[in-house]
Formats: sequence, C-alpha cells, structure tokens
Amino acid sequence: MKKLLTGFYFILAMGTAALAFAQTKPDHVLFEKGQPHSSTHTFNLQLIKTRDQIRKDVKTGALTQSQAQVLMGKVKAIRVQELQMMKENPGKDLTASQTNQVTQKLNNLQSGL
Repeated sequence: MKKLLTGFYFILAMGTAALAFAQTKPDHVLFEKGQPHSSTHTFNLQLIKTRDQIRKDVKTGALTQSQAQVLMGKVKAIRVQELQMMKENPGKDLTASQTNQVTQKLNNLQSGL
C-alpha cells in the first residue's frame, strides 16, 4: 500500500511539474517574431489594443461604463465592416484600400480616447 501511495504522489508531482513548465501564448499572438504580418493581422492587433485601452480607461475612471459601451459598439461596427469586406474578396483578405478605410475609422476612434 505504501508503494502504491508513493507511486501516486510521484505521478501527481510529475504532472504538476509538466504544467508549471508549459509555455503558453496569448490568443492574439498569431505570428512569431521576425515573420511578416499581413495588413489584416496588423489591423486586428490595433483593434485588440483599442478594446484593451477602453477597458483600462473604464478601470481608471477616465471613461464611464456608458461611454465605454458606445465606444465598444463603434469598435464592433468597424469589425463587422471588416468581416463583410473580407467576405467580398475571393482571397479572404482585405485589399490595401479596404485596410486603409477601416484603419482610418479605427484611428479616428482612437484619437477620441
């Protein structure tokens, strides 16, 4: 019985150690360093940063909850427009002019933060 418990604790310790050394990446990191990013990927990173900034501003009190909801609605509308543009393209990627269009809208929104 003592050997069985010792074996159980050993397996438990090894499983815990494996989890402790596991490397994880945030969901929004899609490319490794040094790899080129598509314009759509760069835009989506900017979109994520805008959402994060809105959340931070709510936590610090720079924005009220109702102001944040309005801004998040505008961010969502920009994202929906991006997805509609992607569906229109056969390559499922934005053209340069489409990327400029949605990026300009996002930049206008960010300047108001």
